[in-house]
Amino acid sequence: MEQARRQIDELDQQIVALLEKRMKVVEQVIAIKQAQTREILDSEREEKVMEKVTNHVKHPQYRPCIQSIYEEILKCSKEYQASKMGK
Repeated sequence: MEQARRQIDELDQQIVALLEKRMKVVEQVIAIKQAQTREILDSEREEKVMEKVTNHVKHPQYRPCIQSIYEEILKCSKEYQASKMGK
């Protein structure tokens, strides 16, 4: 049990680091959207992201959970963009 928990802890650290990298890229997206006066929501892009995520899942039994996690990531990203863009 301890070994499995250590593995999960290590993976959690990696996930957090990747999410922080993702949010730094979101900062770049915010700057571009502001410069081009674009809207926060890009439904077409969201659909493509979800499609790619779904296609990358190798084990179908994990698909619903991973899709749910990504929906939350996208939601948080939009909320963060809105807070930074004053919307």
